[in-house]
This record gives sequence, structure tokens and C-alpha cells, in this order.
Amino acid sequence: MAKLGPIEIETGYGLLFIVGFAIWLGVPVLNSVFDTTVMTGTASLPVVGSNPIYSVVGGGSALTGFVSYLGHLFGWWQ
Repeated sequence: MAKLGPIEIETGYGLLFIVGFAIWLGVPVLNSVFDTTVMTGTASLPVVGSNPIYSVVGGGSALTGFVSYLGHLFGWWQ
């Protein structure tokens, strides 16, 4: 396993996926359950079509972490 300092590289991919997925899924749940407006005000203008910023950032981070892990696992890039 490759190491980057004291942390294995795979840990970073996993954290990127987990944090991205938590943002992508957690923000709408947080807003609906607790009746809040996290990332839905003027700071979260639609950036891709009608997708709010939490969807783009969270989904993009999760996808990047997942694809990066697969690339490392199968040796697509070194």
C-alpha cells in the first residue's frame, strides 16, 4: 500500500467519498428535518442547470473519491 506520510493514500480517497456523500445527502435531509436553510440562500445559487451548490460539490467530491480509489486499486495511473 502506498503511503503519504503516516496516512495511507486509500484513506484520503475514502474520506473524500464519505465527506462528499455526507454533503450531498445530508444537506437536504438537514433542511427538511430541522426546517433550516443550510446552503439554500443566496450563497447557493444554481451552478449547473438547476442543481444547488451542495449537490454539485457533494456529488462531485464523492464521485472524485470513488473514481480515484478505483484508479488506484486497478492501477489506471501510478
